[in-house]
This record gives sequence, structure tokens and C-alpha cells, in this order.
Amino acid sequence: MTYDLIHYFNSKFAKLYPAEPPARQLPFLTISRETGCGANIIAEMMQEALQTKQDKWKVINKEIIDQAASQLKIDKHRIYDIINAKDRTMADEILDALSTRYYKNDRLLRKSITEIVRHDAQQGNTIIVGRGGVAVTHDLPKGFHVKLFAPVEWRTEQLMQRRGISQTSAIEHLKEVDKKRTLLLEQLSHNKFEHTWFDLEINCATFTPTQTVRLLLDAMKSRQLI
Repeated sequence: MTYDLIHYFNSKFAKLYPAEPPARQLPFLTISRETGCGANIIAEMMQEALQTKQDKWKVINKEIIDQAASQLKIDKHRIYDIINAKDRTMADEILDALSTRYYKNDRLLRKSITEIVRHDAQQGNTIIVGRGGVAVTHDLPKGFHVKLFAPVEWRTEQLMQRRGISQTSAIEHLKEVDKKRTLLLEQLSHNKFEHTWFDLEINCATFTPTQTVRLLLDAMKSRQLI
């Protein structure tokens, strides 16, 4: 049943998301992050800051699963069951599935998610949250790629406050998720992770979300992307 769904998922996306970019490439932003850096909050703030009457920006996150399920006429709960979706971004949810023992042929799903993310990047005016974004779009024009990081102590405190968990649990969660994200990034890109993929790296312990958004806006303006 699992393989059948992957095959169906893959074949349908080939039609829904053609590989050819639009005639005029518009800018897009990818946000990579270490666990606990609040990337979704910053993405939403960036979306609000970039919105104009002429340019509508969207954030690519786990809601794309609902959209895909609707387009493919698949019960979204079946997809969520397969990828074990929790409170994570769309890219991370899909990528997590690639490391599970249920996928004997994970390249099918990897190909599908690559096509989805690249398609949305090529459409432009898109904010893609998650390391999967930079892995599959760093070669495309008009992209700006940022990584959010912070010391372990700061990220631990953030997780403890947000989730109401102990320090030990928070540290274990950070180590596990960070390691998995790095591994899956390399699996998706077929290459060793490169910091040179990023245009900017921001320490969330020294910059507030508001300050981070200002930095991103200034950097994208200096590159004449917005």
C-alpha cells in the first residue's frame, strides 16, 4: 500500500508541477534553521513585510500537504500517516520519511518533493522554510538563502519555554533533530552540506525576529531581489 501511494504521488506531481520555469524568474527566499530558532515566526513576518498590492508572497510549509492531497485526490491523513507529520515544516516532514525503513525506493518520493519545492521557487515570491529548500534550489537564479543559528544553551531555553519540557529533554531533542536534518539535507542534495549555499547566516541569540527581518529585507534589496 505504501509503495503504491508513493508511485501514485510521484506520477501525479509530474503533471501538476512541470519542470520548466516561468518566462520571468521572480525572487524567492529559503530559510534554513537550527532547531529552536523560530523560523516559522520569521517567515510569517517576512511574508507580511514583502506583501504589496502587486506582489503576493506565500510561505511554503506543512500546509502544502493539504494542497497536494486535494490536487491528488488523496486523503491527507494517509499522507500524514506515511510521513509521520508533526509540528514541522513541509520539507522536514517529507524528508523525515526518506530515512524510515518503509521506503525501499525512497528516490521516488525524493524526486517528487524536489519537483514541488523547485516549482514553487521558480514561480517566485515564495518563502521556503526548511533545509530541504536550499538543498534543491541553491542553483536557481533569484534565490536568497539564509540560515538561522544560535548557541545550544539559547536554543535549549527556547524549547523549554515553548514546550514546557525539561532541560534534559530539550537538549536530547536538539541533538536528535539537528543530526537528522543535516543527514537528510545531504541525502536530498546528493552532496556534502556546504555553508557556501547560504547568502547570510544570522545568530538568533543576538538578533530579535524583528531585527532579523530588517536584515533580510536590507540584504535582499542590496541584491536587487526586491
